[in-house]
Amino acid sequence: MNTDGSDVTQLTDNAIDDGWPDWCPDGSRIVFVGTPIGDKEIYAINTDGSNIIRITPRTDYDTDDMGPICSPDGTKILFYRDPTFGDWELFVMDADGSHKTPLTENTADDGYPDWHPVPIGNFYLDPVSMEETVEPPSKLTLTINVRSVEEFSSIVNFAVTNIPSGITATLVPNFIIPPPNGHAPFNLFLDIEDSTLPGTYDLKLTGSCGSLEDSKNISIVIESEEPTPPPSPPAPDFSISITPQTRSVRNNSTAAYEVTITSLHGFDSCVSLSVPYWPEGISGTFSPRSVVCPADGRVKSTLTISIPSSVGDGTYSINITGTSGDLSHSKVATLVVSLTPSRCIIVTATYGSEIAHEAVYMRHVRDNMIGSNPVGRSLIEGWNSFYYLWSPPMAQFIASHNSLQSIFHYLLLPLVWIFHVIARIYDIFAIFNTTLASMVAFLFGMMLFMVVYVVGPLLTLITICRCVCASRKE
Repeated sequence: MNTDGSDVTQLTDNAIDDGWPDWCPDGSRIVFVGTPIGDKEIYAINTDGSNIIRITPRTDYDTDDMGPICSPDGTKILFYRDPTFGDWELFVMDADGSHKTPLTENTADDGYPDWHPVPIGNFYLDPVSMEETVEPPSKLTLTINVRSVEEFSSIVNFAVTNIPSGITATLVPNFIIPPPNGHAPFNLFLDIEDSTLPGTYDLKLTGSCGSLEDSKNISIVIESEEPTPPPSPPAPDFSISITPQTRSVRNNSTAAYEVTITSLHGFDSCVSLSVPYWPEGISGTFSPRSVVCPADGRVKSTLTISIPSSVGDGTYSINITGTSGDLSHSKVATLVVSLTPSRCIIVTATYGSEIAHEAVYMRHVRDNMIGSNPVGRSLIEGWNSFYYLWSPPMAQFIASHNSLQSIFHYLLLPLVWIFHVIARIYDIFAIFNTTLASMVAFLFGMMLFMVVYVVGPLLTLITICRCVCASRKE
């Protein structure tokens, strides 16, 4: 039947007792004991129940043949019989029943034989030697490999000797079968008690398989635990902290940070403050620049930073460093700069508010479209330098006279139209390049501005003057 108990098949069907079966090595036949007329004899049968052959036919029927076992190569059968009526002896014969040879001949009963296979090849333990240094109490796990040589694949038993007092050795597993020309690992667990005396102990690990044997030395060095010296006191030092860590400001302004020096472990020396590398365009000063920190205390200094209008928007790192002799510590402060928006002051004065629709739209075209790239911002800054030279007084005058506000409502209508035109021009060219779009839109806007607000009025004035002069001559 199968190993799970299924597919049970009956091989013999007769009136005698059949038992003691054993498989032949090739798996094609089975040897067993039958009792045809009272004496037990050895038979062979195919695994399907066919071709039953009696292997021990005899003329004397007063002996029993028992316990047939096939040899590993299938050429011999080992069994036992009672040729002297009760005194069992071991015999061996060829697989066909010929050449029966007694193996034992004594007054004792010899029975239940079995073949012991001779190992093929050899094995060795790997690594050859080991050394471990530990402090008790401790637990060690050592992994050793059994390596097969020349197709060796038999049971290797393990043993550990020379185990001193205070050390317990456990092998898991305590035997193993390596695959042919391969290796199989096993573990040696060592439990080293606290009472184990310092010294070097040589344990001997032996693997054996019949006459084959291999040993390895395992040296365990037990060291005494030395007392830990007390830690040396920490050297005097200082730390730096910044308040706040991050500041957000606009360009053309200042920002202040509070720098705190804290004494550590009795530090009481002078600390010089500096910023080794300033971001381009940004500068600052400490007040005071050098501070003396009291032992286990703290002292403060203020860093004031100047951010001119030329600094672009972005995030800048300010590396604040404190130095005292060989000691040096740094802390990074973060400065977030955004551009200060310029106002359209004449438009604001005319429409009465910075959030008027016209003012908001013009700033959007100026700052978010034309000024959206470095070239565009440079053009806007150049125009603002000229615009703010004369526009503030005019804006103040317009704001103080309601009648002028109404007039400028009409005068600025062409300007609003110009901003709509340059916004469309920017959108068209921005598909290809935003820098090019800013340049074309700015130049086109300036041209329209000059035509509407300079050339147009000038030509109108010249025409009026000519008409007046002509009327006088008449």
